Amino acid sequence: MIKKLLIPAIALAATSVALPAAAQSFSISVGTTRAPAYGPAYAPAYDRYDRWTPMHQRVRVLDRHLDQGVRSRRISQRDAQALRRDAQQLVRLEAQYSRNGLTRWERQDLDRRFDALEARIRYELRDRRGRGYR
Repeated sequence: MIKKLLIPAIALAATSVALPAAAQSFSISVGTTRAPAYGPAYAPAYDRYDRWTPMHQRVRVLDRHLDQGVRSRRISQRDAQALRRDAQQLVRLEAQYSRNGLTRWERQDLDRRFDALEARIRYELRDRRGRGYR
């Protein structure tokens, strides 16, 4: 009789100790910030957990996409250069905004502009006009 009650009681105690430990979040340190270990280490713009990713880092990712698009001939060199100019304007705008610290409105403005640029790049990479151009 005692054995029948003792085994479930031990199992319940072990489970009640293990569950809170399993619910803890897992993260890694990246530089001076902490990023979720289950996702990308650079924490993309839509999932920053209230951290600001500098525009020059975001633009670097877009540059890589544009380089790949030019190499695979999905986008013309001319279109890629125009999009790069627009990206550099965002970097300059961020520098202008951040002279006195970025306000919430300025961050949102930069996010909106970056999202629009990102959408234009996706469109250009898929419109097939770059085929055959160099």
